[in-house]
Amino acid sequence: MSPTAVVGIIAGGLFVVFGALSVLAIGLAAWKRRVDTITARSRETVRETLFERQKRSHPEWERWTESLSATERDCLIAVLDRYLRVVEGEQRETFLDVAAALDLGERSDAALDRSAVVPRLRALARLAMLDHPLTVDRLLETCSDTQRTREAAARLLYERRDEYENAAELGSKLILWDGQEPITIYGLETLADLNTGGETPLLHQAADAVPVWRQSILIQTCFVLEHTEQIDPDAPIDWLFPLLEHESPTVRTAAVRAFKQQGWRDAVRTRLDLRSLITDNAANVRRATYDVLTYWGDEQSRDYLEWATITEADERCQLVAVRGLQSLETPREGYGDQIGLRKAWEWVEAELAVSDQQGGRTSPGSRPVHSR
Repeated sequence: MSPTAVVGIIAGGLFVVFGALSVLAIGLAAWKRRVDTITARSRETVRETLFERQKRSHPEWERWTESLSATERDCLIAVLDRYLRVVEGEQRETFLDVAAALDLGERSDAALDRSAVVPRLRALARLAMLDHPLTVDRLLETCSDTQRTREAAARLLYERRDEYENAAELGSKLILWDGQEPITIYGLETLADLNTGGETPLLHQAADAVPVWRQSILIQTCFVLEHTEQIDPDAPIDWLFPLLEHESPTVRTAAVRAFKQQGWRDAVRTRLDLRSLITDNAANVRRATYDVLTYWGDEQSRDYLEWATITEADERCQLVAVRGLQSLETPREGYGDQIGLRKAWEWVEAELAVSDQQGGRTSPGSRPVHSR
């Protein structure tokens, strides 16, 4: 057989295979579109029926749910997942009754025994919205083996914090664990929620565990403290001060920012060596200090910012300090004779002009000022 004939046979075979694959792809796309259409219709139907039955004096949830097909049950579960996240009050109680009729709590609890992580994460997310009884021992037994499941268990404790004693403390311990595994964004958000307000177990845990934590966990902890409002006057913060002299500029920067929410403590303002911080050899440490001073917004903070704008050699750092003064409504007079400062003030004023045109007059790069 000639080479030309062989090539022709191969080309023909490839054409047949390509044609078959094309038909298969089209068929699969049509099938998926049909399934999606049926699912969408089923979801809308069960949603309408759910709200219609809710108006009845005897909705008979168990009888209704038992009459549903597998597809309809899945659609109803999806509807419940959506509404349980956002609905409160009497209507939420209705959705919890439907969830109970579907045995969602029991099924989710049983899923915690799975070895795979994803089914347990889904179960924890659902249990966080339900009122199915779940003991702390059960959580620790089934969800403490990975960082992701520990964070999901901590979120459950936060969402159902009224049901658990020391929920904030236990949730924080689950997320931080041994201080060796990086915390995800989801975990950081949960840790912040658990430590905002009068209860700040994170500060207590850090006081004992800082020596054994990885540096990355230490930085993440400081990040959480920067963004959580803390009003507990007895919460320990002594462990933060040595970090201001840490060999790593990144750690020093994070430590400075962790003091942002502590400005209401006179003891903190007295003990912090602000002059050393605004002369630190790392530019990011100085910028962090200027941000914290701006956030505090008292007269002493203003004085340090004014001094920093004059002594600061780094233009970016100087710009941060000038932004701080501008946000504290410091008059520009007295800075006009210094060329570097004049440029910085003109730059900030230009930023403000752009902000005005966009509908808001917020100092660039600053957050709401907390004055004493």
